[in-house]
Amino acid sequence: FDTFNEKNINECSNWTIIQALKACTQTSDVQRGLKIHHLISSRLKHDPYVLPSLIHFYSKFIEKYKKESNH
Repeated sequence: FDTFNEKNINECSNWTIIQALKACTQTSDVQRGLKIHHLISSRLKHDPYVLPSLIHFYSKFIEKYKKESNH
């Protein structure tokens, strides 16, 4: 996924983006997830399939942050 940039992000299928976000969530790769969000932000309005994966990505890190801040 790192080879994609703003110019060719539209060539990525929904499945590719969803899997990349899922991988970021599972590996706790916040920076890469944020980069993906930045790259796909313009297509979120028209793409209802990717949005739930993005929400899941952020919810996991919010949950993790809350747990860490309570210790």
